[in-house]
Amino acid sequence: MTKRTPHKNIKQYKEQPQEQTLIHMMQDLMSKNKEMMEEIKQIRAEQRKYHEELKTVKAENVQMKTEIKRLQERTEQLEKITKKKNLIVTGIKIENSDEKQLKGKMEKFLEEELQLKGKMEKFLEEELKLKIKLRGAGKISDKVYVIETEDKLNILKYD
Repeated sequence: MTKRTPHKNIKQYKEQPQEQTLIHMMQDLMSKNKEMMEEIKQIRAEQRKYHEELKTVKAENVQMKTEIKRLQERTEQLEKITKKKNLIVTGIKIENSDEKQLKGKMEKFLEEELQLKGKMEKFLEEELKLKIKLRGAGKISDKVYVIETEDKLNILKYD
């Protein structure tokens, strides 16, 4: 068992009368208690500040998650809309992949090849009220293209 060394201030207290020693010890304890209480107040104030910041961050997080969900739903909706108007054309080879030239070549291809030498065009327009109009065209691979039509459903109805 080791013997503890007395506190430095205790030596000062031994030299003074006992009542005064107790008074000084109480004053020291009270001042240290007061210091600790001030530190605790500061810590609590910081905690309140951090708590408020955390609330703000959580609210922003919820708002961002809501916005992300809304944007994802909108993206899915737009993808569905574009899929409804797109046709995939395979089996032809067009050298240029420029969108404007590709659109022109696709229009020409549809007019020349799919009309069956004019009879089909007349039939499509007069009997079925169907005229193929392109809004855009894109190249997927060497012989696969996607064309965006005004109304894909009417074209597909009369296969």
